[in-house]
Amino acid sequence: MKTQSTPSELFKAFDQLRPLFLKTISYSTVISLLMLSPTIYMMEVYDRVVNSRNGMTLAMLTLMIVFVYAVMETLEKVRSTLMRAAGVQIHEQLSKRVYEATFQGFLRKQVVGTMQIFNDLKVVRDFLASPALMAIFEAPVAIFALAINFMISPYLGWGSALGGLVLVWITWMNERASRGPLNEANKHALQAQQYAESSLRNAQVIEAMGMFQDVQTKWQLIQSQFIGAQALASNGGGLWNAMSKATQLVTGSMLLGLGVWLQMNNMLNGGASMMIIGSVIGGRILAPLA
Repeated sequence: MKTQSTPSELFKAFDQLRPLFLKTISYSTVISLLMLSPTIYMMEVYDRVVNSRNGMTLAMLTLMIVFVYAVMETLEKVRSTLMRAAGVQIHEQLSKRVYEATFQGFLRKQVVGTMQIFNDLKVVRDFLASPALMAIFEAPVAIFALAINFMISPYLGWGSALGGLVLVWITWMNERASRGPLNEANKHALQAQQYAESSLRNAQVIEAMGMFQDVQTKWQLIQSQFIGAQALASNGGGLWNAMSKATQLVTGSMLLGLGVWLQMNNMLNGGASMMIIGSVIGGRILAPLA
């Protein structure tokens, strides 16, 4: 008979955040759909206003798009507030337990660099309000958008999927290139923190023995190693981030050009406007991956 494993305290804490996550996913879905409104506005202006020269139609369409922008910004603020509340809730649920466990481990001499554990809790809390998590919440809309592009034309669908695969590869290469330097930076940062803590605990002894300059020099050396590794990781990440942005721009333009070619050859479902919609939808597909 298999014994059921007990969920960890971290899992229980995140499980209690499920209602907040569901609300955030709903808001993210609506926000992603509203991102298409500028394109719809542009198409409506060309179809209804340019030909009819009706100023009232233009005014109403403009009022509608301004209202949509206001709704979108309001939902963005609500979504951010929900995730910040989730971070605070995680902190309140786990901080006491982390402090107790750290204190007991310190008594048993099992914990070194106690502040790092609290920093890890801060990282978890900050992640809940980070753009990376928001991108995950927007992923379902990206899948839906990819399906729409396939319905407009399989060529547009495969073009969008290819752009997404390229972005995934760039993200993977970015993580692979920066993993080593970041690990080194974190290691040196922890060493510097532990060395500083140890030095401060023995400040009187160090001062009495005249070792302050030597201790300070060693700490600065460790700090220099940390800054060097961090700079190396940032430089590598900057290159791949630039490639990611370039891929987004190129993919959007290529999808528009492909849509024009498909329209010229009567291979586009839905008419000429679909080539613009397909290009914009392709951008929404790539947004969570960037």
